[in-house]
Amino acid sequence: MFVLEILNFFEKGGSTLLIKGEPGAGKTTLALTIAKSLNPKTLVYMSTRLSEEHLFVQYPWLKTIGIEVKDFRIGTAGVFIESYVESLKKQGCVIVLDSWDAFSTLLDAQDRIKTESAMISLASTPVSGSKVIFVSERNEVSPLDYMVDGVIVVTSEELDGRTIRRVDLKKLRGVSVDHRVRVLTLEGGVAKLFGTYKEPDYSIAKYTEPVPDKEALFSLGSESLDKAFGGLKKGSVFTVEYTPKVPYSAVRMLAVPAQVNFLNLGRSVFVVPLVGSEYHEFAQHLKRMVKTQAYTQNLKVFEGESPSKESLSDVFLRVREDIEQLRKRSSNALVMRVVSVNRLEGVAEKNELIAYITREIEVAQAKGDPMVFYLPSDSAFCSLIRSVSSLHVRLDVVDGTVVARGEKPYTPFYVVESDVNNPFFPVLTPIL
Repeated sequence: MFVLEILNFFEKGGSTLLIKGEPGAGKTTLALTIAKSLNPKTLVYMSTRLSEEHLFVQYPWLKTIGIEVKDFRIGTAGVFIESYVESLKKQGCVIVLDSWDAFSTLLDAQDRIKTESAMISLASTPVSGSKVIFVSERNEVSPLDYMVDGVIVVTSEELDGRTIRRVDLKKLRGVSVDHRVRVLTLEGGVAKLFGTYKEPDYSIAKYTEPVPDKEALFSLGSESLDKAFGGLKKGSVFTVEYTPKVPYSAVRMLAVPAQVNFLNLGRSVFVVPLVGSEYHEFAQHLKRMVKTQAYTQNLKVFEGESPSKESLSDVFLRVREDIEQLRKRSSNALVMRVVSVNRLEGVAEKNELIAYITREIEVAQAKGDPMVFYLPSDSAFCSLIRSVSSLHVRLDVVDGTVVARGEKPYTPFYVVESDVNNPFFPVLTPIL
C-alpha cells in the first residue's frame, strides 16, 4: 500500500526519484515496490549489488510481474550509462538504478555532476514516458538531491531493541505532502507505508463467530492477536499498557475481541470501563457483536465513580457479589475481569487500591478467571501490574501511527489498524 502522494508525484510529471539511506534501511525494497505500483510496461533493474538469482530469492514476487535484470557488479561506468540510455527508449519503462553510487564514487566531483545532470536531463524529457528511481547510500545532501524531482529518505533505528523503519518524503515536486514521515515495514519483501491512525467506523460492527479454546488457552478473540501474542491461560493477567497519545479506540482493539469471544462462548465478563470513554455509546455497538442473551445476562459494567457515595468496602463487596452472580450464568463458571486502572484511581487511595488489586488477582487466579488491565503508562500502579502480568502489550504512537509491542512475550513492533470488516478488531502488521 502506498500513500497517494508518491503515486500523484509520478502522475503529475515527476520522472526522477532519489531514495537514500543507510545500508539495510529498506531502500531497494521500497524502490522495487514503488516501481511495481506504477504498473510499467517494462521494469528494468540495473544492479551493482545483486545478481538476478539473489534478487529473485529476496523478492520472489518479481517473477510474477516481469523484470529485466542487468547485472553491473563487474562493469564500467560507460557501459552502465549506455545501457541506461537504451532502457530510457523503452515505452512506459521504469528503471531502478541500484545503485549509481558504485560508479559515481569513481568519478571526480565535476565529472560526477556533469554525468548526473545528463542522466536527469535524459530522464526528464523522454518521449517514451520512462521513470527513473535512483537508490543511494550517500546520506549527505549532494547535487543529485537538487537535480531530481523527488527525494525520499529511508531510516531504520532500534527502539527498546526493536526495529522501527521510517520513510521521510523530503521532496515530491508538484505534490503537497500533509504528513511527511511515515512508518514503514518490509514484511514479505514488499514495502508498505502507514499513515496516521484513523478512528474506526463503528457503525459496521457485527457479530463474529467465537474462536474456541486451543491447548488450554483462551483465544484473544482475533486471529491477528492470537498470532502475535498467543492466548490467555486460566487465572492469567493480560495487561494493555498505553501512553497518553494512544486513542481509546486503539486501546480497546487489543482487549475487546477477547471479551466478545468470551461472551459469545456463553461465558461472563465484568468490566470496569475506561474513564471518559463514553462506555454507554460503546455498549450500543457491542450489542451487535454479541448474542442477545450474553449481552443481557453475562455482561456487567461497574458504574462506581466516587467513594463518597458509599464506603470503599461496600463498593468492593458489591463488585464481588456481581462477579459471583455472573459466575453462576457462565457456561464454564469463569468470569473475565476487565479493569481500567484509571477508573479505579478515581475511587480509592493508592494503598487501598494496591491491597484491592493484589487481593483480586489472587482471587481470580484461585478461581481461574482471566484478568485484563487497561493500564496508563504514567499510572502509579505500573510496577505492580506489570510484575503480575503473564501477557503484557504496550501501545504507543510513532509519527501518527499506533504501534504495539509485546513485553511478555517479547515481540517486534506491530502497526495497529482496525479490521475493515469489524472495527473493534485489529489488524496487526509486524514492522520488519
